[in-house]
Amino acid sequence: MSEPRDAADRLPDIVSPLQSVNRGDDLALINGAMNDLIALLSERVTEYGGIHKAQLTVTFAFAADPGGVDLLISSKITPPKRPVGKDRMFISDRADLRQERTN
Repeated sequence: MSEPRDAADRLPDIVSPLQSVNRGDDLALINGAMNDLIALLSERVTEYGGIHKAQLTVTFAFAADPGGVDLLISSKITPPKRPVGKDRMFISDRADLRQERTN
């Protein structure tokens, strides 16, 4: 494999493609998604306490042929799930649902 003639063409790390593909739009979207997830996690912890999990997956897909390498960057967001709510209800003598015991 030959080295590029101009070192400026080289993409030396994982951040470089994120900064160059789609003029950096993918990096901006991923940063925005991460900030949104952090804000949502903070909200869930403040409102409900406990542990809440989220995931941001960034995928680099490569397809190579003799002419070069195509690079596709995609991301997937898995937000934290809202906790399941539970409350005790009661059935009245008339068979309707009540918030307070009537019998």
